[in-house]
Amino acid sequence: MWNQIIGHELTVAPLKRAIENSALAQAYLLTGPQGVGKSLIAQTLAMAALCEASKKPCGTCATCQRIINDQHPDVIGLRVLPDKSEIGIEQWRGVEAKVQFQALEGDRKFIIIDDAERMSMSVANACLKTLEEPPSNTHFVLIAHDADRLLPTIRSRCQHLVVSPLPQSVVESWLVKQGSDAVVAKRVAALAQGSLQRAQRLAKPEVLGVLDVMTRDIQKGYTPLQVLEHAASLAILPEAPEVLDGLAVALRNMAVAQPTVRVLQRMRAVEEASQYLSTKGANKELILNELFITLAP
Repeated sequence: MWNQIIGHELTVAPLKRAIENSALAQAYLLTGPQGVGKSLIAQTLAMAALCEASKKPCGTCATCQRIINDQHPDVIGLRVLPDKSEIGIEQWRGVEAKVQFQALEGDRKFIIIDDAERMSMSVANACLKTLEEPPSNTHFVLIAHDADRLLPTIRSRCQHLVVSPLPQSVVESWLVKQGSDAVVAKRVAALAQGSLQRAQRLAKPEVLGVLDVMTRDIQKGYTPLQVLEHAASLAILPEAPEVLDGLAVALRNMAVAQPTVRVLQRMRAVEEASQYLSTKGANKELILNELFITLAP
């Protein structure tokens, strides 16, 4: 299963050694851009520590399968709820209650905190207190996009591993192995910003088709009707953030070729809209309407 983590061999090497030597740290912090494999690394670490097979992690035993399906009682996940903007104290108390008890099945527990920089201040302080006096045989894995948004005291309690974007060549090769046409793979890899997750979503023909139409219309100019049509179609597309990321890359390329104030304004507008779309409860169609009006000539 470690071999499913593509391109991060140096990052996972200390984790593999820690497993082999029974020397896991009490807390790890994995940081890097969205979609580069941080969650997969955290999950694989828990699997490697709890796997029933001799070659760990096997990915097929009952323990590994339950971890993969978020059903193992000794691997506890904490993340922002769909209708919330941060990890709240009530969520933390639920985790804290479980931390006080011994592992139910294995000899250790894992607490995996996704989007750790979005812990509320009360949760961050409570987490810090637990990290200062960690329960025995309990390991914390914090996942964050930006380490600087975490309390320095939390960072200092964790072994920090940076999960960097993958080289374009690695993404391109992976897409070809997944069955993408070589031309499509090369194009998508250039847009994916080092993320296999983003590449997989962008490689869908319908997503590339939407991106092509919108990029073309940005270059030649929108009509008022096209503004409404693009906003409506993109609002219902699950891959809308990836399409906007692709538009941002296209505009960035335009800015290199023709660094005008207008092109730079358009690029910033797309990047801001992409951030707003990830906000819980965001009115996608309104955000996209405003974006395409901004992008119009």
